[in-house]
Amino acid sequence: MPAAYPESVRLASTPGRSVLFADLLEVAEMHNARLVVTSATKHPANPVLPAGLIGRWDSMQASPWQGTVLWDAEDGLFKCWYMGIDAEEAGIQRPRTGYATSNDGVAWDRPDLGICEYKGSRANNLLVDNTPRRTNGPCLKDIADPDPDRRYKLFLPDENENKEIWNSLDGIHFTREGKPSLTSDRTPDGAYRWLPDPEAWFDVH
Repeated sequence: MPAAYPESVRLASTPGRSVLFADLLEVAEMHNARLVVTSATKHPANPVLPAGLIGRWDSMQASPWQGTVLWDAEDGLFKCWYMGIDAEEAGIQRPRTGYATSNDGVAWDRPDLGICEYKGSRANNLLVDNTPRRTNGPCLKDIADPDPDRRYKLFLPDENENKEIWNSLDGIHFTREGKPSLTSDRTPDGAYRWLPDPEAWFDVH
């Protein structure tokens, strides 16, 4: 039988630390207040990260929802690690991971990183290309890790389709750890991968 949904969650908070209340499980009491979901408004410029030009690695699909978009306060920049598929490989489905940046979250740049060769050129924004394996997954900036070379963490499938961590100093040049990341017990929502902070986790299904 699946585990019961928790009735309460232990909250790790310290003075000055922001806490996100998504489901109110962390709230003991609430008076004269209620949780309200605000309706979203679609930006008229959508899709703000369109598919790439024909011939590029992301010419069929550029999917930031199969990756991560975050605001990097330290660099004053929106950063996106996203999944893309080449239209020429539509029947093969070989997703890769690319990188884009934005000052406002609307107009995005795909910088030529010179990391991965694709169709004979390194003039692209590819970060990782381990095809034929799927090479797309979420990324985060872990400011709590004391090792600056592990500041950014990218979660990608290994040869056995287990998730493993790739580390980076700058969020662009990644090195794989070479071992699967730890997993918690399976929950009704899926499998969870633990971060170095035992109080923090996020979903990677």
